[in-house]
Amino acid sequence: MHSAVVGLTLLTFVGTSLTFAKHSIISQASEPVLMTQNSTPVNLNGVWDLKAKFNKSVGTNGFITNAGAYVEYVAEINSVDGVITGKFLGATGGYCSDAIIDGKINGTTVNFTWQYTGSCCPNEVMVFRGKLHSQRVLEGVVKPARIPTSNCTLAYGTMIATKRDSDSP
Repeated sequence: MHSAVVGLTLLTFVGTSLTFAKHSIISQASEPVLMTQNSTPVNLNGVWDLKAKFNKSVGTNGFITNAGAYVEYVAEINSVDGVITGKFLGATGGYCSDAIIDGKINGTTVNFTWQYTGSCCPNEVMVFRGKLHSQRVLEGVVKPARIPTSNCTLAYGTMIATKRDSDSP
């Protein structure tokens, strides 16, 4: 076991786990999530690449069917005092990309929704529930908030998001 003091935060390393003074496990990833002792959220501000792998879908009839799609999104995300806001900038494969993002971060738990705002799936909402693995990587599950009411199909799956370097466009 190795300990180090970073600012006012005591970090204790046990194997590959990172623990804090109160011995709660924060991350077992190779890149630790650094937070202050009072659980101040990390800064998510920036451009993120989101990679979704969808395995099921639902249409307006409510039936859930098997599906297979891999979609990449680009999003601009801001976080202030644990509140997440943002918007999608683009999506691959003709998928809907006009959407606003709203959510919360609490410790390493990240929850947000995106609501489609354009003509593609208007007012439909998707839900992301996940965890930060580092200050630059989060991973979780994606699902529709409800059965779609517009003429569109929504999907269920997993998503990994990676924050771009600040010097990347």
